[in-house]
Amino acid sequence: MQHIPTPVHGHTVRTQSVAMRVERVPIRTTTRLTPGGERHRELSVYCPFQARTFGAEECQHCARLVTWTDDPTAEGAAIVCASEQTETRAVALHFGDRMSGSLEEEAARTPIGVVMASTCVTAEGELEIAELRLMLGEKTGRAFPVVDRDGALLGVISADRLGPSVPPPPPSRPGLRELLSRLAPTKVREVMTAHVVAFPENGRVREALNAMLVERVRYLPVVSSEGTVVGLVWDLDLLSWLARANRPAHEDDHGRP
Repeated sequence: MQHIPTPVHGHTVRTQSVAMRVERVPIRTTTRLTPGGERHRELSVYCPFQARTFGAEECQHCARLVTWTDDPTAEGAAIVCASEQTETRAVALHFGDRMSGSLEEEAARTPIGVVMASTCVTAEGELEIAELRLMLGEKTGRAFPVVDRDGALLGVISADRLGPSVPPPPPSRPGLRELLSRLAPTKVREVMTAHVVAFPENGRVREALNAMLVERVRYLPVVSSEGTVVGLVWDLDLLSWLARANRPAHEDDHGRP
């Protein structure tokens, strides 16, 4: 592998006579909650050159890799990649670039794969509601993609919907308790929202904003070309991107000159 000088993301370095573009690419963590209370963690990377998600381990064999992290499971872990300056790539302002055009133009060409959060939790449809409630504890206000065993999207479940769906029987009718318990749903797939908009990982920021407005939702499950869930993008992720994209050129990510 060709030696690259100490990389600074978003900058151009030169190796011999070839100008190279160096980018910092975050490692994403997807935690799948499965029946039995088990948690399966998968590490992935959205490749800005091929515009798709790969298992993080595949990056170790890529010719563009410059630096591999010591601990890929650590919060904020990332790898550093380099490409020739002329190579087509999809690198978001999220990584430190400045806008090369108008905000609308940037939103029309930036894929959602480089904007979505670096962590995602999914729940298998066959998971017991009681198990999921126990695994989440007191967390509320969160949403999780519901998947099958292969990671394909089935729907979305909100933590706020995990409470008892059948009211307790009145004290004067104790015989109803057994009947109501049989009627109450027990699986995550029984209380999930099945009608959801699955957004492709190479779909653009502008399209995601439009989808949220049309569907009146705050989040979109992000899926690969194979239909497996690779992330979840929230309205706040897009607002954060818009804030970065629209900041004055002389300011850094913290608004400082």
